[in-house]
This record gives sequence, structure tokens and C-alpha cells, in this order.
Amino acid sequence: MNRFSRFINYITVLLVVFYSILLISNPQICKEATIKSILLCGRVIIPSFLPFIACVLFISNSNSLNGLNFLNPITLKIFKLDTENFLIFLLSFIGGYPIGAKLLSNAVENKKISAENAGKMLLYCTNAGPAFIVSAVGSEILHSQKAGVILLISHILSGVIIRFIAFPLTVSAKQNNQKPIDLNLADNFVLSVAEASKSVLSICVYVILFGGINAYILYLAKRIEFLKVISLFLEVTNGITLTKNIYMISFLLGFGGIAVWCQIMSIAKNVKFSFFKFAFFRVLQGAISVFITFTLLKIFPVTINTLSEGIKTEYFYSSFAVAISTSLMVLVFIISLQTKKYTGKLLDDMI
Repeated sequence: MNRFSRFINYITVLLVVFYSILLISNPQICKEATIKSILLCGRVIIPSFLPFIACVLFISNSNSLNGLNFLNPITLKIFKLDTENFLIFLLSFIGGYPIGAKLLSNAVENKKISAENAGKMLLYCTNAGPAFIVSAVGSEILHSQKAGVILLISHILSGVIIRFIAFPLTVSAKQNNQKPIDLNLADNFVLSVAEASKSVLSICVYVILFGGINAYILYLAKRIEFLKVISLFLEVTNGITLTKNIYMISFLLGFGGIAVWCQIMSIAKNVKFSFFKFAFFRVLQGAISVFITFTLLKIFPVTINTLSEGIKTEYFYSSFAVAISTSLMVLVFIISLQTKKYTGKLLDDMI
């Protein structure tokens, strides 16, 4: 372990100890933040993410995609990606942040692409999905579906631009002599829903965790003003709810947030990539997205209710025990999904 890694470990331990002290000294802040984050997950994250991710994984697990190889000349000429890798790029936009990393990790595991090329693709396959941008951010948070559409267009265009900046060379799938697993519709459905549940619940856990951290940072920001800026970049959903500035939201969607980065690093276990290069391209995609958003708003002006109160929480809880019990249920469910072995039999996998 080099000096830099050792230094990071020491800083991390100190921060965790400091956070633990804050939890003990003022648990009320964690209580309120946890409840708010759980309601945010229930009303925004799960309805927006779960159906899309399940559909994306169902499509990805389907062997019928192998019949699309005739599109290779088109995808290679326009995007310099063969059909299989172009579909990963496309599905990363449809499914949202963790899907691109998951599909790339699966492709490396199945020897369809090298770990190095997967790491280069990860730079432009880390994207927010349309359900999150239009439904969650546009309709729920900004109360403007038109604003959500503009943010979506900006995000997609910035992702396409990043594709050519990050790795301008042609990426083709490796030849794989392994016979693909043949899943029937029922098995594919069960597997896709289970994996989608794991992904969405992982997102929710990070939202809840970083929601609590954000709450303490904002509490300390009453004395140290600069900490307000840091809180925006920790978790994208909480960061967006803290600001109603559409340009800042556009940047945060490209940036992703530290919580999203943690999810990607845990999911993309088979992918080789440079963290510093990954971080640089997240900032770059956010900056490009802001420029495109600014241009689109000049052409298509949008009125946003910046005084909207967001999601009200006071009517949905009565005690700290509710927040704790719900959090524990989420954690237990994630552990159960991660340890479950799929038999391929529909009834056995559902129980």
C-alpha cells in the first residue's frame, strides 16, 4: 500500500469516527434525515427506477439481441461501437446510473469484452435514466416536465460527446466460444426483477446513508458556510432537492455524485478503470451538459417554481422506530438478495 492510499485510509477512518460522534451527540438530525430519505426513495426513486431497470435487464438477458448483429456496419460507422457494445451504451441511458457498470461487468465476466475496454466504456456509460430525469427531477422536484425533457436531452447529448472524447477508437466485442445461457421468459423475468430489486435497493441505501451525512453537513454549515457546497456533490438525489437551479441540476446529473460513484465501484468489480480519469470525465460531462442546457433554454424558455417545497414528510411518520425498522428491513432484503442462489425454477426462485 503506497503513502497516498494509506493517507486516504486514515482520513476515512477519522471521518467515520467524527460522524459517529455526531450521531451520538445529536441523533435527532439523523432521525429526520432518515425519514425524509426513506420517503424520497418510496415516492421518487423506486417508482422511477425499478420498472426501467427491470425492463433493461430483461432485454439484456434475452438472447434475441444476438440477432441484431446485422446493425454492426451502422453502429461501427456512427458510434465506433459494435452492436453488442452499442446496446450497453444505449441501455446505460435507459436504465440509469448503475446499469451501465453492471452490464459492462457482466460482459467482462462472460468474456465478451476486455476489462480494459470495459473501463474505457465506463467513462461514457455512467448516465442517468429518462425515468429519473423526466419523472423524478422534472415532474416531482421541479414540477415541470418540460424542464425534465430539456435536462434529458442535455444529458444524452453530453454523454454522446463524452463517448468520442473519452475513447475515440473502435470498440468491438471479444470472440466468446462459451455457449450463452438460454433462459426462458419466466426465468428471465424472475432474474431480471430480482437483479433490478438489488440495484434499486442499493441506490436507496446510499440515498438514506448520504441523506444523513448531508443533514449533518448542513447542520455544521450554519457555522462553516462552505460545507453547503460539499453537500450538493455527495448524493445526486439529495443534492438536486437542495437546489432548484436548473444549471446546477444539469451538472449534478452528469457528475453523478459520490454515492453513485460508490455504487459503480462496488458493481463494476470486473472492470479496470482509473478513478481519477473517471472523476475527471464526470466533471466534464456535467460541464458539457450545463452548456447544452443553457443553449436549449435560450431556444425553449421554461418557467420553474423555485419556491416549491418539495416532498413533505411530516404527515407520514410518527416515531424514530419507524425509520429504524424500515432501514433494517431494507438492509436485510439486500443481504437476502445477494446471498440467494437462483435455481432456474420459477416457483423456487420466488420463495
